[in-house]
Amino acid sequence: MAGNARDAGRTTASRLFAVMDAFADRQGPMTLSEISRATQIPVSTTSRLVAEMSDWGGLRRRSDGAFEVGIRLWRVGVRAASERELHEGALAAMQDVHDATGQHVQLYVRDEGGIVHLAKVADRRCLPGATAVGSRVPLHATASGKVFLAFAESRLLADTIDAGLRRYTRWTITEGRQLARAVENVGRSGVAYSREERRPGVSAVAAPIMVDDVLVGTLAVVGPATTDLRRHERRLTAAAQRVADAVVSRRTPDPTAWLRFD
Repeated sequence: MAGNARDAGRTTASRLFAVMDAFADRQGPMTLSEISRATQIPVSTTSRLVAEMSDWGGLRRRSDGAFEVGIRLWRVGVRAASERELHEGALAAMQDVHDATGQHVQLYVRDEGGIVHLAKVADRRCLPGATAVGSRVPLHATASGKVFLAFAESRLLADTIDAGLRRYTRWTITEGRQLARAVENVGRSGVAYSREERRPGVSAVAAPIMVDDVLVGTLAVVGPATTDLRRHERRLTAAAQRVADAVVSRRTPDPTAWLRFD
Protein backbone atom coordinates (compact mmCIF):
# COMPACT_ATOMS: atom_id res chain seq x y z
CA MET A 1 0.00 0.00 0.00
CA ALA A 2 2.89 2.34 0.84
CA GLY A 3 4.28 1.85 -2.65
CA ASN A 4 0.93 2.83 -4.16
CA ALA A 5 0.84 5.94 -1.97
CA ARG A 6 4.32 6.99 -3.05
CA ASP A 7 3.36 6.46 -6.68
CA ALA A 8 0.12 8.42 -6.49
CA GLY A 9 -0.12 11.38 -8.84
CA ARG A 10 2.84 10.41 -11.02
CA THR A 11 2.31 10.50 -14.75
CA THR A 12 3.12 7.58 -17.02
CA ALA A 13 5.94 9.58 -18.54
CA SER A 14 7.51 10.31 -15.14
CA ARG A 15 7.37 6.61 -14.29
CA LEU A 16 9.07 5.69 -17.56
CA PHE A 17 11.77 8.29 -16.92
CA ALA A 18 12.25 6.85 -13.43
CA VAL A 19 12.83 3.39 -14.90
CA MET A 20 15.43 4.79 -17.30
CA ASP A 21 17.11 6.68 -14.45
CA ALA A 22 17.32 3.46 -12.44
CA PHE A 23 19.42 1.87 -15.19
CA ALA A 24 21.50 5.03 -15.64
CA ASP A 25 22.46 4.98 -11.96
CA ARG A 26 23.38 1.30 -11.79
CA GLN A 27 25.78 -0.88 -13.74
CA GLY A 28 24.49 -4.25 -14.86
CA PRO A 29 21.08 -5.89 -15.09
CA MET A 30 18.20 -5.42 -12.66
CA THR A 31 15.37 -7.68 -11.61
CA LEU A 32 11.77 -6.47 -11.63
CA SER A 33 11.75 -6.10 -7.84
CA GLU A 34 15.02 -4.14 -7.93
CA ILE A 35 13.58 -1.76 -10.52
CA SER A 36 10.47 -1.36 -8.38
CA ARG A 37 12.53 -0.49 -5.29
CA ALA A 38 14.79 1.90 -7.18
CA THR A 39 11.87 3.80 -8.73
CA GLN A 40 9.42 3.49 -5.81
CA ILE A 41 6.83 2.26 -8.29
CA PRO A 42 4.60 -0.73 -7.35
CA VAL A 43 5.72 -4.04 -8.82
CA SER A 44 2.53 -4.43 -10.85
CA THR A 45 2.98 -1.04 -12.51
CA THR A 46 6.71 -1.64 -12.95
CA SER A 47 5.97 -4.93 -14.70
CA ARG A 48 3.72 -3.19 -17.21
CA LEU A 49 6.19 -0.36 -17.86
CA VAL A 50 9.11 -2.74 -18.29
CA ALA A 51 7.07 -4.90 -20.68
CA GLU A 52 6.23 -1.87 -22.82
CA MET A 53 9.84 -0.68 -22.83
CA SER A 54 10.99 -4.18 -23.77
CA ASP A 55 8.51 -4.36 -26.65
CA TRP A 56 9.86 -1.01 -27.90
CA GLY A 57 13.46 -2.22 -27.58
CA GLY A 58 14.54 0.08 -24.77
CA LEU A 59 15.07 -2.83 -22.39
CA ARG A 60 15.99 -6.44 -22.99
CA ARG A 61 15.10 -9.45 -20.84
CA ARG A 62 17.92 -11.86 -20.15
CA SER A 63 17.67 -15.62 -19.85
CA ASP A 64 17.84 -15.34 -16.04
CA GLY A 65 14.79 -13.03 -16.02
CA ALA A 66 16.66 -9.81 -15.22
CA PHE A 67 16.51 -6.77 -17.49
CA GLU A 68 19.26 -4.73 -19.11
CA VAL A 69 19.42 -1.70 -21.41
CA GLY A 70 18.32 -2.57 -24.95
CA ILE A 71 19.86 -1.53 -28.22
CA ARG A 72 17.16 1.00 -29.08
CA LEU A 73 17.67 3.02 -25.90
CA TRP A 74 21.42 2.88 -26.51
CA ARG A 75 20.91 4.17 -30.07
CA VAL A 76 18.96 7.14 -28.71
CA GLY A 77 21.66 7.92 -26.15
CA VAL A 78 24.57 7.95 -28.57
CA ARG A 79 22.78 10.55 -30.70
CA ALA A 80 23.45 13.23 -28.05
CA ALA A 81 25.14 15.74 -30.34
CA SER A 82 27.61 17.56 -28.08
CA GLU A 83 28.73 14.40 -26.28
CA ARG A 84 29.18 12.54 -29.58
CA GLU A 85 31.18 15.45 -30.97
CA LEU A 86 33.42 15.47 -27.90
CA HIS A 87 33.83 11.68 -27.92
CA GLU A 88 34.81 11.57 -31.58
CA GLY A 89 37.23 14.46 -31.15
CA ALA A 90 38.90 12.88 -28.13
CA LEU A 91 39.62 9.29 -29.16
CA ALA A 92 42.89 9.83 -31.03
CA ALA A 93 44.35 12.03 -28.28
CA MET A 94 43.25 9.55 -25.61
CA GLN A 95 44.89 6.68 -27.45
CA ASP A 96 48.17 8.61 -27.69
CA VAL A 97 48.15 9.40 -23.96
CA HIS A 98 47.42 5.77 -23.15
CA ASP A 99 50.23 4.54 -25.40
CA ALA A 100 52.66 6.93 -23.70
CA THR A 101 51.60 6.32 -20.09
CA GLY A 102 50.30 2.76 -20.05
CA GLN A 103 47.42 3.93 -17.81
CA HIS A 104 43.68 4.32 -18.14
CA VAL A 105 42.70 7.48 -20.01
CA GLN A 106 39.15 8.62 -19.32
CA LEU A 107 36.81 11.29 -20.69
CA TYR A 108 34.16 12.89 -18.46
CA VAL A 109 31.22 15.24 -19.04
CA ARG A 110 28.85 17.05 -16.68
CA ASP A 111 25.61 15.45 -15.52
CA GLU A 112 23.42 17.14 -12.93
CA GLY A 113 25.09 16.82 -9.49
CA GLY A 114 27.98 14.75 -10.76
CA ILE A 115 29.94 13.80 -13.84
CA VAL A 116 29.57 10.90 -16.26
CA HIS A 117 32.32 8.70 -17.62
CA LEU A 118 31.84 9.11 -21.38
CA ALA A 119 34.73 7.07 -22.82
CA LYS A 120 37.98 5.36 -21.92
CA VAL A 121 41.07 3.89 -23.54
CA ALA A 122 42.63 1.02 -21.60
CA ASP A 123 43.76 -2.57 -21.87
CA ARG A 124 44.17 -5.58 -19.61
CA ARG A 125 47.53 -4.39 -18.33
CA CYS A 126 45.88 -1.34 -16.80
CA LEU A 127 44.28 -0.86 -13.42
CA PRO A 128 41.53 -3.49 -12.88
CA GLY A 129 38.03 -2.56 -11.79
CA ALA A 130 38.06 0.95 -13.25
CA THR A 131 34.94 3.09 -13.45
CA ALA A 132 32.63 1.73 -16.14
CA VAL A 133 31.67 3.90 -19.10
CA GLY A 134 28.29 5.49 -18.44
CA SER A 135 28.80 5.61 -14.67
CA ARG A 136 28.10 8.79 -12.76
CA VAL A 137 30.76 9.76 -10.23
CA PRO A 138 30.84 12.53 -7.59
CA LEU A 139 32.40 15.93 -8.02
CA HIS A 140 34.22 16.24 -4.70
CA ALA A 141 35.98 12.86 -4.68
CA THR A 142 37.40 12.69 -8.20
CA ALA A 143 40.06 14.58 -10.11
CA SER A 144 37.70 15.32 -13.00
CA GLY A 145 35.03 16.45 -10.57
CA LYS A 146 37.38 18.97 -9.00
CA VAL A 147 38.14 20.34 -12.46
CA PHE A 148 34.43 21.01 -12.96
CA LEU A 149 34.22 22.63 -9.52
CA ALA A 150 37.12 24.90 -10.46
CA PHE A 151 36.19 25.86 -14.01
CA ALA A 152 32.39 25.54 -14.29
CA GLU A 153 29.92 28.09 -12.91
CA SER A 154 30.88 29.51 -9.50
CA ARG A 155 27.68 28.33 -7.82
CA LEU A 156 28.53 24.67 -8.45
CA LEU A 157 31.02 24.48 -5.57
CA ALA A 158 28.59 25.96 -3.07
CA ASP A 159 25.79 23.66 -4.23
CA THR A 160 28.08 20.64 -3.95
CA ILE A 161 29.09 21.53 -0.40
CA ASP A 162 25.49 22.26 0.59
CA ALA A 163 24.39 18.85 -0.74
CA GLY A 164 26.84 17.12 1.60
CA LEU A 165 30.22 15.57 0.90
CA ARG A 166 29.88 11.82 1.11
CA ARG A 167 32.86 9.88 2.43
CA TYR A 168 34.07 7.10 0.10
CA THR A 169 37.45 6.37 1.68
CA ARG A 170 39.42 7.72 4.62
CA TRP A 171 41.09 10.14 2.17
CA THR A 172 37.83 11.68 0.84
CA ILE A 173 37.47 15.40 1.41
CA THR A 174 34.32 15.84 3.50
CA GLU A 175 34.82 19.35 4.88
CA GLY A 176 33.66 22.29 2.81
CA ARG A 177 36.54 24.67 3.50
CA GLN A 178 39.09 21.98 2.68
CA LEU A 179 37.34 21.27 -0.62
CA ALA A 180 37.20 24.99 -1.43
CA ARG A 181 40.97 25.26 -0.87
CA ALA A 182 41.61 22.23 -3.07
CA VAL A 183 39.42 23.66 -5.85
CA GLU A 184 41.19 27.02 -5.59
CA ASN A 185 44.51 25.21 -6.13
CA VAL A 186 43.07 23.50 -9.21
CA GLY A 187 42.07 26.87 -10.64
CA ARG A 188 45.64 28.13 -10.20
CA SER A 189 47.49 25.05 -11.46
CA GLY A 190 45.10 24.04 -14.25
CA VAL A 191 45.06 20.36 -13.22
CA ALA A 192 43.41 18.37 -10.44
CA TYR A 193 44.40 15.30 -8.48
CA SER A 194 42.45 12.65 -6.63
CA ARG A 195 44.57 10.46 -4.39
CA GLU A 196 42.59 7.43 -3.22
CA GLU A 197 39.63 9.71 -2.48
CA ARG A 198 36.98 7.57 -4.16
CA ARG A 199 38.59 4.14 -4.28
CA PRO A 200 41.51 2.89 -2.18
CA GLY A 201 44.61 2.25 -4.23
CA VAL A 202 43.50 4.43 -7.15
CA SER A 203 44.65 7.95 -8.01
CA ALA A 204 44.04 10.26 -10.97
CA VAL A 205 45.10 13.52 -12.57
CA ALA A 206 42.65 15.47 -14.76
CA ALA A 207 42.78 18.48 -17.07
CA PRO A 208 39.97 20.68 -18.44
CA ILE A 209 38.79 20.63 -22.05
CA MET A 210 37.90 24.25 -22.80
CA VAL A 211 36.06 25.29 -25.96
CA ASP A 212 35.47 29.02 -26.40
CA ASP A 213 36.36 29.49 -22.71
CA VAL A 214 33.63 27.03 -21.70
CA LEU A 215 34.40 23.78 -19.87
CA VAL A 216 32.95 20.96 -21.99
CA GLY A 217 34.67 17.98 -20.40
CA THR A 218 37.78 16.62 -18.72
CA LEU A 219 40.52 14.24 -19.67
CA ALA A 220 42.02 12.10 -16.91
CA VAL A 221 44.84 9.63 -16.45
CA VAL A 222 43.94 7.04 -13.81
CA GLY A 223 46.39 4.62 -12.25
CA PRO A 224 47.54 2.86 -9.08
CA ALA A 225 48.12 5.13 -6.09
CA THR A 226 51.79 4.15 -6.19
CA THR A 227 52.19 5.73 -9.64
CA ASP A 228 53.67 9.23 -9.88
CA LEU A 229 51.02 10.85 -12.05
CA ARG A 230 52.68 14.27 -11.89
CA ARG A 231 54.98 13.28 -14.75
CA HIS A 232 51.92 12.99 -17.02
CA GLU A 233 50.66 16.54 -16.41
CA ARG A 234 52.20 18.19 -19.46
CA ARG A 235 51.17 15.39 -21.82
CA LEU A 236 47.62 15.41 -20.41
CA THR A 237 47.09 19.17 -20.69
CA ALA A 238 48.42 19.11 -24.25
CA ALA A 239 46.02 16.29 -25.09
CA ALA A 240 43.09 18.22 -23.56
CA GLN A 241 43.92 21.19 -25.79
CA ARG A 242 44.16 18.85 -28.76
CA VAL A 243 40.67 17.54 -27.98
CA ALA A 244 39.29 21.09 -27.74
CA ASP A 245 40.82 21.94 -31.13
CA ALA A 246 39.34 18.76 -32.62
CA VAL A 247 35.87 19.65 -31.32
CA VAL A 248 36.06 23.10 -32.92
CA SER A 249 37.27 21.66 -36.23
CA ARG A 250 34.41 19.16 -36.31
CA ARG A 251 31.68 21.75 -35.90
CA THR A 252 29.32 22.14 -38.83
CA PRO A 253 29.64 25.64 -40.33
CA ASP A 254 26.57 27.85 -40.01
CA PRO A 255 25.16 28.07 -43.58
CA THR A 256 23.59 31.47 -42.79
CA ALA A 257 26.82 33.06 -41.52
CA TRP A 258 27.51 34.80 -44.81
CA LEU A 259 24.15 36.64 -44.55
CA ARG A 260 25.18 38.41 -41.34
CA PHE A 261 27.10 41.66 -41.30
CA ASP A 262 29.32 43.06 -38.57
